[in-house]
Amino acid sequence: MTKTKKDSNYELYKKTLSKKKYFENWDSENYSKLTKELEDSIYEKYLVKCQVMQRDNFSCQSANCLKNNTLLTLHHIKFKHNGGKDSARNCVILCETCHKAYHRGKKALTLLNSKSLPNHMRGHTFRVTTEERVNWRKVKGDMRKLRKSVKNDFGRKLTENEVVFLLRLLEMWLGRKDD
Repeated sequence: MTKTKKDSNYELYKKTLSKKKYFENWDSENYSKLTKELEDSIYEKYLVKCQVMQRDNFSCQSANCLKNNTLLTLHHIKFKHNGGKDSARNCVILCETCHKAYHRGKKALTLLNSKSLPNHMRGHTFRVTTEERVNWRKVKGDMRKLRKSVKNDFGRKLTENEVVFLLRLLEMWLGRKDD
C-alpha cells in the first residue's frame, strides 16, 4: 500500500507524542522564545487534535461531505469566542471544503450518526447565524496589511515558524482579553 500525501500530513497525530518528543523537532531559536504558559497551551492543543483525529478516524465527519480528499481541520462546535473550549467534547474533524462552506454560511453542518462521536454531536445539524459568519474578505485584507507591515518592520518576510509563533501569541492575548 502506498502512502498518500494526505497520510503523511497527519503522521504527527497518529501516535500521541510526549511533550519532550513533540517539541524535539522545533527550531531551537523559536522554541527558546516560548514561555512555559505558551508551551503548555500549544501542547494541550496538540493533544486535543490527536485525540479528535484518532477518534474521527482521520476523516471528515460531515454527513454531506463530497470532497473528503481535502485537508482536514479541527472544528469547534461551540466557538471559542463564545466560550467554547479546546476539548474532544467540543471538537470534530471536518475537511477544509465542508469547514469553509459552514463558516461562510453556505451550508448547514450535519454530523455523521457515528457512535464514536459524543451524543450531543451525533447526527445533529448546526447552522451559522449571521453574527457568527466570518467576513473572509476583511480577514484576507487584514492579513495582507499585517504581512506588509511586518515586512516593513523586519525588512524581510517572516518564516513559517515565526508566523505560527506570532499567531499563537495573538491567540493567547485574545483569549486573555475575553476573560
